[in-house]
Formats: sequence, structure tokens, C-alpha cells
Amino acid sequence: MKGWILDVYPDLNKGKMIVWFKTKRQCYKLVEDHGTPFYVRAKERDHSEIEKTYGEHGFKTRMVRKKLDIRRDKERSVLEISPGKVFDPRITADALNFFNGHTGLDFYNIDIPADISFLTEKNIMPSSYVDKNDGWTALDTPECVHYSSPIPNKMYLEIETDGKGLPSNDNTLKAVILDEERIAGDEDHILEEVNRYIRRKDPDVIITSGGDSFVIPYLFHRAELNSVELVLGREPSSFSPKRGSSYHSYGRVLYRPPAYMLKGRIHIDSNSSFMYHSGGLDGLIEISRLSKIPLQRLSRLSPGTAIDSMELVHVIKEGYLIPWKRNFTEGFKTVSKLIVSDRGGHIFEPKVGIHENILKFDFASMYPSIIDKYNLSPETLVCDPTAERTVPGLGYGVSENERGLIPSVVAPVIKRRQYYKHISRGDDKFKRRADCLKWLLVTCFGYTGYKKARFGSIEVHESITAYGREILLEAADIAQDMGYEVIHGIVDSLWLKGNENIDEFLRRVYERTGIELEWEGRYSWLVFSASKTDPGIGVPNRYFGKLNDKIEVRGIHLRRKDTPPFFKKVQESILESMKNADTVEELKECIPDCLRVVKRCWKRLMHGDVQGKRLLFTKTAGKNAADYKHMTEMKAALLKYRDMSLSIHPGQKVRYMVTADTSKVAVEGEYMENYDRKYYADYLFRVAGELLESMGYPEDAVKKITVTQALPLDSPLTTPEAII
Repeated sequence: MKGWILDVYPDLNKGKMIVWFKTKRQCYKLVEDHGTPFYVRAKERDHSEIEKTYGEHGFKTRMVRKKLDIRRDKERSVLEISPGKVFDPRITADALNFFNGHTGLDFYNIDIPADISFLTEKNIMPSSYVDKNDGWTALDTPECVHYSSPIPNKMYLEIETDGKGLPSNDNTLKAVILDEERIAGDEDHILEEVNRYIRRKDPDVIITSGGDSFVIPYLFHRAELNSVELVLGREPSSFSPKRGSSYHSYGRVLYRPPAYMLKGRIHIDSNSSFMYHSGGLDGLIEISRLSKIPLQRLSRLSPGTAIDSMELVHVIKEGYLIPWKRNFTEGFKTVSKLIVSDRGGHIFEPKVGIHENILKFDFASMYPSIIDKYNLSPETLVCDPTAERTVPGLGYGVSENERGLIPSVVAPVIKRRQYYKHISRGDDKFKRRADCLKWLLVTCFGYTGYKKARFGSIEVHESITAYGREILLEAADIAQDMGYEVIHGIVDSLWLKGNENIDEFLRRVYERTGIELEWEGRYSWLVFSASKTDPGIGVPNRYFGKLNDKIEVRGIHLRRKDTPPFFKKVQESILESMKNADTVEELKECIPDCLRVVKRCWKRLMHGDVQGKRLLFTKTAGKNAADYKHMTEMKAALLKYRDMSLSIHPGQKVRYMVTADTSKVAVEGEYMENYDRKYYADYLFRVAGELLESMGYPEDAVKKITVTQALPLDSPLTTPEAII
């Protein structure tokens, strides 16, 4: 029987693996035995007691020799424990008994996800084409790029309730939209029709927006109230109330909603899936195949988890055991050594102001390419300054005896992405795959320094950035030797002015560094913004300009996620007024049009003509309301939600409008028209000044001209008023 692996997950109650197998005609549920052994290393005198403990669980034990550390090939004696079933002692009721009295032991292969261990053992991939007879036979390989998709049909699910603002379980269900089909009426009728429609269409994937955080638990709650058995999967699912979790990542507080996964169908919540947002189903399937993480679970994970899984599978195939807890600790460093090593990427401070005829260059996947080229991995770094190669400025030795773990995982991804980019013209699925692979490559660098990464090493992280600094400096030296002026540089990008011998420059950089530099294009004009605290200092990665006849922006309000929609449109309109300019002089001639845009928007704000929903800030709650010491706008918004019996957890988004009354803010579901006109007018001048300051019109000047001077508002505008 030939078909695709749609989903794989453990049934811990029965100790079996469940595989949903999709053929061209139908989908089958297969129940498979699986009992991957795990291992314990202990002193010989403790073996009999350990064997007795696990024997009481019905597990088989024996002594074997295995490789325990990727830094050493030497085999050591360990106790192999075979449950004979799917078993996870970390999450079962047996956990306390399992570990009791043995907390000092070294455990291996104990936290490998059951789906990954099953797929690795069978040598197959999720979302891949296989032959299922007595066993499993892969019909395509991880190297295959022209593979067929297991997802012939998908369905989008949306809901409508009678609630205003943020919905709650108490709201009445008014309609469910399945693709283009809108089902309305009484709640019980809606839910029964949803069951019938899904059975008839039989989708493999159901895509929601906010399904994990609200839609799916809400639908099951309303179904229970109406005594309807709602079946969204190919088998019924019972969902008890779950709680999400707040966590810190790179200085931000994020919120992960609980996962509501279906049986026999794949539920993807587009709001909770970074990788789906980046590459759609095509990108998710690509990463699922490479990481051996089934599609439904993968959609809720980060690219870093996928990289971790790829490294995990590689180590298993190399015959090593996986330690239960991370065992790569950071070596001791003196303060002076820490200052030298912990520096990040190099930055050439941007030259503030307007520039003309600027060339942009980017290194192609710089950090992953460094990992690959210089064989950087925890087991290849050695404390030997006489090694074959040393890291520039740090003195870490790099062994060339064997290919490292991380380069072995990263190199095929680099080549795969390059191939997809090459053939993506005219076929969006290859572009979507390449987009998802980009984030794998971006994450592989950050994950080397992540404290919880299974194979992370801060010394590897430092080595990558050290090589990166060296490469950027070498590229800048070559540019200056050829007569270019360095306008800005940051980590893996350079902005240059001058010499037109681009091909020669690219050739010289590659010859010296071994890393490919790509020419991204030419800016007709480019503006680097000044720092608010020091006008003479430029802000890295905050700029706007006309690149290859299109406007490119970074770091300004238009790109920020918290900017209200109205003010994003303001900046869009100002930039639209500038887009036809090809020189600095022509750009300055656009200023009257830009100021007229600001004047019109100011008049609308002051006359109360802007809808409240277009003035909503979207910010992330950093903590609970009670933990804010002062009555900030965020705290006021959180208190409003609490009064509406709605819980907002740290890391969740909060949308509010600043009001002119004592309540300070209004949130979704409240009266939204009494906005603070002065507050929003000042905000308007700020976002306009951000674009016009380099042309002599900072925030204060924009405000003065807008409020006190008459502008011929009836004269023709380059930008249609409708865009505002």
C-alpha cells in the first residue's frame, strides 16, 4: 500500500504509535508497536538495584556498550532498558517512582519525542511518500526536492459571534465560515451542519486564525452546551480546558497558547505558527520532512526546535546516545577575555542624512556559511592554540580531523535553499520552501548560544561572530582599496558609494573570504535617520530609500507592529509622494506634497473623522496588571479587560486606543470614538518627522507648519487622498 504519512503521534494510554496514512483514495489509521530503549549509566554496584526497579515496571534490561559523547568516540558500558511500548517517564504517573532514588544517574535517550524516534527507527519522514506492507519503505529521500505533497485539500475555518471586541466563551455563535460556505442559524443547527460539511469535503488540513487560543475550544464549549458532538478530525477528540504559557525570548515576553490538535486531520493555527506565516503549507512540509517532526506538531514550534531535531536525528544515526540534560557548559573566562569574545557582529555606523546612488551588498547566509566553511561545532573546538586553525581574535582551536555535527546539518540546508532560489521563478512553492529554510539558517546561529539548546555552545556562537566580524572588515577593506566609500555596514550587509566595477569587487571578496557576497541593487536615494539622543549618530538598520525603483524601509513606524493602522498609512502616503524622485534634488521637491499629506491627516484627527479602530496600538503585555507599579496605558488596558472578565496573559497582544477622558484608554468592545486628539496629533508629527527630518523638517518643524501655516490643500497631490 503506497501513500503519504499525514500525521504521527503516541497513544500513551495504550503504549502505541498512531500513524495516519493517506493514499490517493482515502486516509487510514494505523496502530504501530514502538518501544525505543533508553539507557542509564551508573556505578557497577548500583546495577542490581536499578534492574530491580525497572523490572517492576515490566521492562527488560541488559548491559551494552555505546558512545555517549559526540566529542569522544570511545564506547562505555551502560544499562539498556527496553519498555516494549511507547513510554515517556517525564509525563506519566510513573515519573516519581521512575526517578525516585536515582536522581544522581546519567540518563540517555529519555527525552527523544516518540514521533521522532519512531520515524528515525523506520527510516521514513513525515509528509513523505512511502510503501506500507509488513514494514515501512521510503519511496523518496531527504535529498529529494521534487517530491509530491501529501495535502491534496485544505479548508479554512472562521467563526462569527455576537460579542464585540475580544470574544469569550459566553458569546453566542452566529456563524461558521468553511472556505466560502457560511453556515448560520441556531447554534445547534450550525454545529450539526459543520459536522456534515466537513464529513462531505473530508479535508486533510483545517486552517484557523486563533484556533488554539480561542476558536477550537470555543466551538467545543458551545457544542457541549448544545449537546452536539462536534467532530473536526477524522476521529472524535475530547478537549478539556488548557492553559497557555508565557516565556522570555531575546528580551521579549511571548505567549504560547495551548495546542488543540485533531485526530486524522491537521489543525494549523496561522496566528500561532511562525513557519506557516513564513512559508505556508509548502514551507511547513519542507521543514517537517527535514526535521522528522510531524506537520501538526511542527506548526506550533519554532525553527530552533526544528534545527534541534535535525541535530538530534543526525547524532542518533551516527550511533551516539543523547544525554537527558544539556552537557556542554561554558568554560571559565576572565573579564578581559569575556569583553573580547562577547561582541556580536561588526557595525559600521551609518552616515546620517540623504545619500544618492548607493550600492547594497549582502553576504549569502553568512553565519551558516561560516559554520560550514570553518567546521564550527561543540566537538570541533579545542583548547589548543596550535590546532590546524584558530578563531581570529579568540584563539580557540578548530579541529579539522572530522566533520562537525552542526556543519553536517547546516551544509545540506544551505545547498537546498540555494537550489530552491535558483528554480523558484514561476513556481511559488519553491519560493515558500526557500523562505522557511531561510529561518532555519537564521536560527541555527542563534541556537548555538541558546542556554537550553541540546547541542549549544557559547564558544561556537562567539567563534561564528568572530569570523563574521573578520569577513565584514575584509570586505570593507577591499571596497575602500577599490575606491568605494563605506556608508553603512551591519553584520552581513554593506552600503557603498562609488566605483562601478561590481563584478570585480564581488570576485575579490569571495577570493579572500570564501563566502559569497551578493549585489542586492542600487538606491537612487537613501536616508539614514539620526539618533534622538545624539543627532550626529546614525541608527543602525533604520533607513528608507528607493532600491531598484521600489521603496525599501527598515526600522521606521511603518514596519513596527505596534503602530496604529492610520499612522502606517500616513507614512505609506508620504513615501508614495517620494517614490517618483530619482535624485536628492527631486526628493526635496516632493516636500510640499508630503506636508500636504500631514496637513490633511491632522485636520481629520482634529475634526474627529478617524475611526477609533484605526488608532489602536497593538502592544505585548510584559506582565500581569498587578505587577505594573504605575498606571500606564498598558496597565489601564489590562484592567479594562479584567473588568470585562477577559484574561490577558504576559506575552499576549493588547489593543487599545488612547482616550481624552479619565479612563485613559479604550479597548476593543468599548466605545471607540472619544480619542485624545492632541495625543494623536503629536504622534502624527512624530511619524511624519521621522521621514522628513533629514530634509530639514524635524517633528517640531512639521508641527509648526501644519498647525500655523496655510497650505494650498486644494492643489493636486501626487498621492491620492483616498490612500489615507
